[in-house]
Amino acid sequence: MCKPQPEVPNVNIAKRLGQQGMLRASHRVSLRPRRDEDEIPNYDHRSREPITPGSVVPLLIPIWPVGVVFEAGEGLVLRVSGHDMSLPEVESMKLTTPVDEHEGDHVVYSGGDHQSFLVLPIISD
Repeated sequence: MCKPQPEVPNVNIAKRLGQQGMLRASHRVSLRPRRDEDEIPNYDHRSREPITPGSVVPLLIPIWPVGVVFEAGEGLVLRVSGHDMSLPEVESMKLTTPVDEHEGDHVVYSGGDHQSFLVLPIISD
């Protein structure tokens, strides 16, 4: 019987950054009706509305569900990006600049009149 190793070796080339959630901001108007605030946002992407430069719009971005057990002292990081943050699965793959219609700066507002939050369902023992 093998003894458990103190650390998992860094040998896997297929790395994960964790769960993702994506929403093109112009598709925010395609949000399907929800029964209550606890229901995960669902978009049909059948309509879109460009955002006027300089305006602030709320976005409900669903994050793909996952089950994770956290030990005491472990934490969670939320990263916000304007592109897919996946890592290449093999060294021969190169990240390229995505081709899309975005122009200008994209700003995430938090605090004051623009409360930002992350909703986490917690299941305790």
